[in-house]
Amino acid sequence: MTAGVPIPKKIKIGSQTYAIHERNINDDPGLSDAHAYTYTNGNFIVVNKDLNYQLQRRYLMHEILHAVIFVFGQTDKADKDERTDTYENLEHWFIYLLQEPPSDAIERQPLAGKLANS
Repeated sequence: MTAGVPIPKKIKIGSQTYAIHERNINDDPGLSDAHAYTYTNGNFIVVNKDLNYQLQRRYLMHEILHAVIFVFGQTDKADKDERTDTYENLEHWFIYLLQEPPSDAIERQPLAGKLANS
């Protein structure tokens, strides 16, 4: 991994704590088909440590979104089309926030100004 904030070792999502492991294909054959994956039954996420920093971040966010959807009620038993639609909607917004400066992604205005103008 190159410059940037290190990938966290764990993340709390709702009532669950997920461990985050950086491995390569030699350490984890599960990475032969994907750059990262989430194992919800074991509460962990694996990211390929051989990826560059930007790709690690992107795939980690992708996997965190899988965990968020699982933790907050949409289980693997939900209709596949429903899971896909929900996930894709969330992923696009989060990836946008990662790529764009916050000032472009979120309108920033003091709360007092918003209340006074409403």
